[in-house]
Amino acid sequence: QLELTARYESLMRTQYGKSLPDFLRALLESLQDDLGFVAGLAYQVKDGAYEVVATYALPQYVGRSFSGGLLETATALKEPYLVAASVGRMVSLPSLATLQPKYVLYLPVYADVTGGGVIAVLELLLLRAPDKEKVELIGALLPRLGSYLWMQQVGLQA
Repeated sequence: QLELTARYESLMRTQYGKSLPDFLRALLESLQDDLGFVAGLAYQVKDGAYEVVATYALPQYVGRSFSGGLLETATALKEPYLVAASVGRMVSLPSLATLQPKYVLYLPVYADVTGGGVIAVLELLLLRAPDKEKVELIGALLPRLGSYLWMQQVGLQA
């Protein structure tokens, strides 16, 4: 537990001052090491819409916007949200392989400081259910990561 927390604290220090997309890309890479997902999207939450600002293995989605559905559910819950993927739905990756994710894990990154809220939602595609204990540990870090991002955004606006 301490090792995992220390790695994400280190990530926040080394990424300090970087843009939101750069930080979210680095966060996706760290999470991939811990959860072993095959692809992931990082959405910036703005005015009820979700814009893809960083990806892991799905670069063609950058800049696309979505609204509603499971993204809104994850935002409202403010905790890790695991969904079993529908059987007939295929996700085509840039490589030659076409993978069928069995699960999708949503991680809302939110600030628990005054004026904060959900800043980003991560959508991770998995071939097998993630380790429940790791998801809980990462879930406990989401408000810390969100508060870090919120403070960066406030600092940039000042």
